[in-house]
Amino acid sequence: MKLFLDANIIFTAAYTPQGASGFLFSIAEAGAITLCTSLYALDEAKRNLALKAVKKLLTMGALPNNRFRTAAREGCMGSSSSAS
Repeated sequence: MKLFLDANIIFTAAYTPQGASGFLFSIAEAGAITLCTSLYALDEAKRNLALKAVKKLLTMGALPNNRFRTAAREGCMGSSSSAS
């Protein structure tokens, strides 16, 4: 299953990794789901973290499976095959 994450989910996972949004990264790391996003959403999450919680910006790089597939990359959108 593929989940498309918007900037809010990425921000929240970085801000509170032990919460529900952070849990998505845990199950993605286990291989149960694939996380997809857009470059715009990643930039927006980083920008908001820099404005609102600069210390949490470092957390974003430490999120499990921080290798998002972006909508521009093949296999993220419109395909049911799992990503690697």
